[in-house]
Amino acid sequence: MVNLGGSSEEIRRMSQGAFPGGREGAGIGSSERNLRVCALADQIAGAFRRQLQSSDFPVDQDFFATGGASIVAAMCVADLRRSGTPLSINDVFVGRTPRKIAERVVDSESGA
Repeated sequence: MVNLGGSSEEIRRMSQGAFPGGREGAGIGSSERNLRVCALADQIAGAFRRQLQSSDFPVDQDFFATGGASIVAAMCVADLRRSGTPLSINDVFVGRTPRKIAERVVDSESGA
């Protein structure tokens, strides 16, 4: 094994972060979690596109860094909740990108 300059515990934690969904204790399988996160991130990015009137909004783009304001975030949350997505305005403020917001929602649903 190659020493990456850290303890075995640090290396284990880094490798878990290197693979999407590779987190211990997740309530759902990592493949299922990844699919749910990707689908939800696409929905969130779509809501951001519509509200910001943008032709593109990548799932790793920061909502607030691209001109999103709190009132626009609230409108996005309202749109998404009407379609059955259980997220809060706090998820948007903390997550900031569609992918991170989706991860928060999926993990809270699964109890992770």
